[in-house]
Amino acid sequence: LANKTNQKIAKQYQHRARIVWGDIRDKALLEQHIPLQQVIVHMAALIPPATDNLPELSWDINVNATTAMVDIANRCATPPLFVFTSSFAVFGERQNDAPPRSLKDAVIATDNYSAQKIACEQYIQQHSPHFCILRLGAAVDERLGHANIKQLEMALALAHDNRVEFVHPIDIATAICNAIATPEAHNKIHLIGGGKFCQVRHIDLLNAVSGSLGLAFKKENFGTEQLYADWADTTASQALLQFQHHTLAQLEATVRKKFCVIRWLTLPFAPLIRYVLVHWLIKRKK
Repeated sequence: LANKTNQKIAKQYQHRARIVWGDIRDKALLEQHIPLQQVIVHMAALIPPATDNLPELSWDINVNATTAMVDIANRCATPPLFVFTSSFAVFGERQNDAPPRSLKDAVIATDNYSAQKIACEQYIQQHSPHFCILRLGAAVDERLGHANIKQLEMALALAHDNRVEFVHPIDIATAICNAIATPEAHNKIHLIGGGKFCQVRHIDLLNAVSGSLGLAFKKENFGTEQLYADWADTTASQALLQFQHHTLAQLEATVRKKFCVIRWLTLPFAPLIRYVLVHWLIKRKK
């Protein structure tokens, strides 16, 4: 998406990469560029709540565009390595099952997003001769790129004690690069989570960010819904890809430093802001 934020980010890489703006659903554009590649790293996707609010659009972007990319890649003389970022969401809502999740666990579609990721994984495994699937945990960094009122509304609808495994986007990037460079990682699925120091509860992850902004939520502010970003056994993927270098505590310190001025301004009014925000979201949901 060629918005101002993405264009600003892209300028940092304009001397190191050729940047092409376009719609991932544009098959003509894909036909033009895919045959030129040795590796495709496919990370584009709509995420919840957009996948629930816009089911047809999200299926078109998340699934149809992915299958089109695979088909085009397969027609190449030498099909490129297709690296796909999936999600722990494919395990479904498993908070009632003892952790950790592993590759032995069946995938379960419990919403549109998990169903779409499962459909992509299955198509890639069935049709791509050269692939690598990375199932990602909960990725957040100090840019707070997906932070908006709808995301907060969804977060507060979840139970505070849901298990969630954080993974830093830098560690995800490391995993992707190492997967590309490691032939033993190809044609396999890998679980990409932050490891034992990133296996926390939902309230811990949310407050690592919001608390650093001066707004920490309490248990009673949360709902009862289950989360599917469970803790996972990343022993094998870490041994192969060596990507776990950041913890949730490090993220919290980074966010706190970046937003220190905002925190100083909001902290005295945090109880009032939290009360108004939570009750406004409850009223908005009704």
